Amino acid sequence: AMMALYNTFLFMASFSHWRTMTTDPGAVPRDAEPLPGLAAEFKRLGKAIPKCRRTGTFKPPRAHFDRALKRNVVRMDHHCPWVNNCVGIGNQKLFLLFLLYTA
Repeated sequence: AMMALYNTFLFMASFSHWRTMTTDPGAVPRDAEPLPGLAAEFKRLGKAIPKCRRTGTFKPPRAHFDRALKRNVVRMDHHCPWVNNCVGIGNQKLFLLFLLYTA
């Protein structure tokens, strides 16, 4: 019984690790524009629309530039060397599952 449980967790950890490595973390498109409501809010506050210093494109809230991927990632958490990928909106759930299965 214990061996079956161990093998199940080993398989699930390996599968979620592989999926985290191969899933796109969620890049901001180069031609992205702010939503009309967000643009109006910046205008009302008298602030400039945020632009990425490296690419010069629109930078949504919580998006950050990842040097390894050379692009902005939506809801970027960090670049993880364990999975050799950035953890963002597209693979955050898979990364958390990987951590859960290995804990």
